[in-house]
Amino acid sequence: IDYTGLADAKVNLLGLAEALDLGLGSYDELIAANISLSDLITAAITALPQSNDSATTTLVAELLQGLLSLDGGLDLDRTTINLLKTAKQAGLITVDLDTKNPRSALNGDISALNLLLVSLQVANSDAGAAAELELPLNPLANVKVKTTVIEPPSIAIGPPGYYPGGKARTSAHTGQVRLFLDAKVLTPAAGGDLLNFSLLGLASVKLSLPAGQLINLPIYAEVASGDGELETVACKVDGAKHDVTIGVTPGLAHVFVGKMPTAFTNRDTKWSDLAKERFDLLSVKAEVKLLFGLLPVVDAPIGLKAKVDLPVSQPTRTSTTFRFDPQTPVAKQNLLASVGSEQHLGAAIAGAIKGGALDVELDTSGLKILGLDASGLSQLVDGLVNRLAAIVKGVLSLVGAVLDPVLSLLDGAVLGPLLRTLGLQLGFADVQLLSASCDGGAKLVY
Repeated sequence: IDYTGLADAKVNLLGLAEALDLGLGSYDELIAANISLSDLITAAITALPQSNDSATTTLVAELLQGLLSLDGGLDLDRTTINLLKTAKQAGLITVDLDTKNPRSALNGDISALNLLLVSLQVANSDAGAAAELELPLNPLANVKVKTTVIEPPSIAIGPPGYYPGGKARTSAHTGQVRLFLDAKVLTPAAGGDLLNFSLLGLASVKLSLPAGQLINLPIYAEVASGDGELETVACKVDGAKHDVTIGVTPGLAHVFVGKMPTAFTNRDTKWSDLAKERFDLLSVKAEVKLLFGLLPVVDAPIGLKAKVDLPVSQPTRTSTTFRFDPQTPVAKQNLLASVGSEQHLGAAIAGAIKGGALDVELDTSGLKILGLDASGLSQLVDGLVNRLAAIVKGVLSLVGAVLDPVLSLLDGAVLGPLLRTLGLQLGFADVQLLSASCDGGAKLVY
C-alpha cells in the first residue's frame, strides 16, 4: 500500500521549485541549484496538496516524513544533488534548455516514487549499484566481479519532436555501467612444444609450455548510456487517453580483455580514450642451442602478453508507444518498457578468440644469454619473430580449449544472475513514461 501510494502520488515540479525557494528567472539559476535531499523531501511534502487529494497527501507525507527521521544510511542533510542535469553535471531532471520560460517547463507532475528513487540514485551515484564479489566456479575457475555505475538515471521533461538539425527536443541519456571480471582459470594448461625449429643445423630453438600454469583473464566491459527520445504525442486517441511514442536505443557493450588501470576511477574519459594494456597470458620456456645442439645458450621464460578489443556493433533503435490515462493511477498502468536483447560477454569473447582477435606479443625481457653478445644472435631472434604466427596459433588452440567452458559459465552462472540481482542487464535500456499532459497546444512528457 505504501509503495502504491508513493507511485500514485504526484509532485508538481513547479511547486517543488517554489517550495525550495529557487530562482526561476533563468536556466542559469536552475542549473546552479544544488539542494540537500532533506530539503528536497521537505519541499515535496509541501508540494503534494497541489496535485493530490487529502487522503493521498496525508499518506505520502507521513511516508516522506518517516524517511527524514530514519537513522543510518545517507545523511540527508549533508547529501546534495543538482536539480538540473547537464552535460557537465549529474542531476535530477533534464529539460529543454531552449525553452524561454523555465516555469512552463517545470509546470507538470511526476510520481513521488520516481522523484525519490532517482534523487537517491543521483545522490549516491559514486557508489550506486557498486559491488565487489568473489565467485568460485569450481573446478574450472575463480572469478572476482566488480561493478560500478558511472551515470545514474535521469528524468527528462519537454515537448515531442526534433529541431531542424535532428536533435531531439526532449531526451534522456543515462545508465552507464562498468564491469570488471578477473577470472583465474584453475584448469592447468597442458605442456607441449609450441615451436621447434633449427637454422641450417647451426642453431635450434624450442618453445614449450610448462604444465600447471593458471590463466588470469581480466575482462572489462562498459555498457554505454541508453538513450530515450520523445518522438510524438497523440492527444485523446481513446477518450481522454494519450499515446506517447519514445524512441529507445539500448547501450552498447564495449569489451576489452586486458589491463585498464583507470577504468574505475575516471568519470569523463570515453572508452576509446582509456589506457589499455596487454595482460600476462602465459609463460613459455625458451631453449636455444648452437653448434648442432652442443652449446646451450638460452634456457629461460618468454612471456606471452595478449589483449582482445572486441568490436562494437551498431545500436538498434526501437520506437515504443505508451497509452497514458490521466484519470487512472500511474501504478495501475503499464508505463515501463525494457528494450534490447541480452548480450553474452563470455560467448562474444570466446568467439573473438576463436576468430583470431587475440592480439599476442612476445615479452623477451626474461631472456638471459649465457655469456654471449646478443648482437651475435640477431638471426636467431629474427627467426623467433618470424615464427610468431606459429606461436600464436598454438596458443589460440590451447587457450580456446581451456577457456571455452569458463566463458560459457560466466554467461550462465555469473553474469546473468549477478547482474539481474544488481538490477543491471547488458544490452537493455529501461524507459518509463512518468506522465503526459495535453492542454490545448501544450504537450509535456516526463
